[in-house]
Parts: sequence; C-alpha cells; structure tokens
Amino acid sequence: VLAVKLCSGALMKRLLLLVSLVASCLLVLAGCTENDNPQSASSSGSSSSGSSAPVLQRVSVSGPSQLAESSSGQYQATAHYDDGSSQVVAASWSESCSATTIDSAGLLSAASVSSDRSLVVSASFEGLSGSMDVTIVDNSGQGQAATTTIADHTIAKESVLRRIPDSALAAARDNLNILYCGTSHSSQVMSGMAGLTQYKAGDDTRFAFTYKGTKEAGKLDIHYRGVSGDLSGDGLDGDGHTAYFRGTVSYLARHPETNVVMWSWCSIEGHYVQRYLDNFDELIRLYPDVTFVWMTGYARGSHGDEADAARSPYNNHRAIVDHCRQNGYFCLDYWSQDVYNYGNDSYKPYESGNANVQHYQWQQAHIEGQDWFPCRSWSNGSITYPAHTNDNPTYAQHLTGNRRAYAAWWIWARVAGWDGTLE
Repeated sequence: VLAVKLCSGALMKRLLLLVSLVASCLLVLAGCTENDNPQSASSSGSSSSGSSAPVLQRVSVSGPSQLAESSSGQYQATAHYDDGSSQVVAASWSESCSATTIDSAGLLSAASVSSDRSLVVSASFEGLSGSMDVTIVDNSGQGQAATTTIADHTIAKESVLRRIPDSALAAARDNLNILYCGTSHSSQVMSGMAGLTQYKAGDDTRFAFTYKGTKEAGKLDIHYRGVSGDLSGDGLDGDGHTAYFRGTVSYLARHPETNVVMWSWCSIEGHYVQRYLDNFDELIRLYPDVTFVWMTGYARGSHGDEADAARSPYNNHRAIVDHCRQNGYFCLDYWSQDVYNYGNDSYKPYESGNANVQHYQWQQAHIEGQDWFPCRSWSNGSITYPAHTNDNPTYAQHLTGNRRAYAAWWIWARVAGWDGTLE
C-alpha cells in the first residue's frame, strides 16, 4: 500500500509538471499570434515599422492651350498625392472634338478646321481624371504666322526669321522707337539681337539696331533700360498703379517720339499677374498711338510650372497669352520658348529657363555659324552667354538668346505693319 501511494505521488507530480509545460507553450503561441496580428498590435499600442503609401488625390493635365490646325501638341498628366509629392504618369487620354485625335502617349493631332474649334483634353489615372481646355486655331489659308500675335516657340525659329520680307524688317528699322525695360533676364533679347548681327552675310545690315535711344539711319531704335526696374516690381500705390506704370508715363511725357513699349519680367513666379493686365490695359487706353508689347516670364522648372500651382510661371503665362489673344496684343513668350524643344517642338513642362537641358543638347548636336550663333554684349560686342543661361555651367548655351532674337524681330516687323505672311 505504501509503495502504491509513493508511486501515485510521483506520478501526480509528473502530471502537474506536464500540464504546466503545456500551458506555458500555449501562452507563448498565443502571444506570437497576437503580435503577428496588425489589429492586435495596434490595440496594444505597438506600432508598425513600415509606412503607408501616399494616397492619390487628383490628376492635372498640362500642354499647349492653343494648337494650330494640321499640327500636333504634346500633353502630360501629373498625379498629385496627399504627402505633397507628384509625378508624371502614363494616363488614359481622351478628347472631345471630331477634328482631333489623341494617342496613348498624350500626343494630340489636329486636322484642318474651317473655324476655331474648342475641345477638352482629359486624362484618367487610377480612377481619377483631370482636364484642360484647348483651342484649335483656323489659319484660314494665310501664311504660317499671319493669324497669331504671340511670338511663342513656333515663331522663335531661324526658319521663320529668314522668311520675313526685307521690306518688313526695313519698316521696323526706319519707323520704330522702342522703350524696352527690365533687369537681367530682359538682356537675353539684347544679347541675342547683338549676336544675330554677326551671324550670317547681310545680318549686320538687316538686323542693325541701337540701344541708347538715339536714332541712327538704317538701325532699329531701342532705348534699353530707359526706365529702371522690371515687371516683378509690381507693388501698388494708392491709385492701384505699379512702379513700371508710373515710370512709363513719365518717360513718354519726355519722349513723345516713342511708339513701342515693352517691359520684361525677372521671375514671374508668385506674382499677381492681374496687376500687369490692369496696368498695361490702362496704359493702352491712355496712349492709343503707342504699341505695348507684352511678355511672359521664363520657365522655372521643378514644380513651379505645374498647371495647378497658384501663380506659377505656367498659369501666369496662360493668363497673359490668353489676354493677348483675346485682344490682339503682341506678346514675346519666354515661357513657351523655354519648354518646347527647338528642333521638334516636343513639350517638356519641367524645363528650367536658367538651365535649359534641351537647348544645350540641341546646340551640342549642331554647328556654330550655320545652325546657331554665339550671343554678344549689346554694348561692346564681346561674346557672352545670355543672362542666366550659364547658371549651371554644365548646360551653358546660346540657343536661348538666339530664340529671343528671332521672336523679337518677328514682333518688330509685325508692329511696323507686316501682316505676318511668310515669304
């Protein structure tokens, strides 16, 4: 009996030990399961080491707001996320006009139209969509440039410059007295025009100009920086006028022979461009015998040119160009010349005017003296890069100044009475 009792006691201890081990294993397993469950981890206060993916909030579309008939334009879709990031995406494209087609890469092609046609270009991406209004312009059988007053990327080309009639260039040299004002970026026009005079045979006569506001026979009269400042100085006085408004009024009172006025921007980014529209419109009413030439600002690159960025170079450019088109005003369009490739008109919305990669690449692939020319100081003729085009020495180039000069001479000829029909 004693032996049985001793055996039973030992067995009981082993059973209790076994039960304790099993219970411990179950607790460990339960703990592992709980920690592997994201909901359990969250409720217990533990945090996950990973981060959630940004959430798509909207899609925007960018590209040319106007397109000539029988031509094409490139559009891009940008996805914007809740963490502030954005990226160009491959979207599904559609358009609302029977005279146009758009391919899967966003290239819109326009057929011939009998009158201007409006349409909407739309892009869809991951369940969201964005759109922009576009106008197909009817050229009515006239010359290539005859229906526009905007010296954009399609005008800022040597192929256009060489088809301007000599009589139109002569009329500009003989009849125009120009006040042109601005700071560093304005000089891109001047250094381009100076370089053009030494480009090819006859250009020294054909594109001759002065810059001191003193008329010389056979030369275009420009008074460069006859008033200090630029369009970026757009603070308002008590009458709602800017410094460039007051400066222009004062200058014209002293120089009644002036019949053309043009002011340049430094950076247009962040400025309330409506002040520019209002002040220049008032000047136009005050001086009906003076032609006021408008300008857009240079492209800033990065996210500054997004279609939906408040007061971005892109949006300010569109406001100015749309206003000029509606009213028949001439405009020298820096922004368009910066973001469209010189060779094939491909659209690169995030190009920077101060480090223009596509201009640099085109220049590197072409011949100096045949396809492009070095820009020069307007005051002493020495070779110099157009202002800011060598801010990044890797992409230093002269083509930006070339394009400014081509566009400027097209405008001078148009202001002098040429109808824009190319020879």
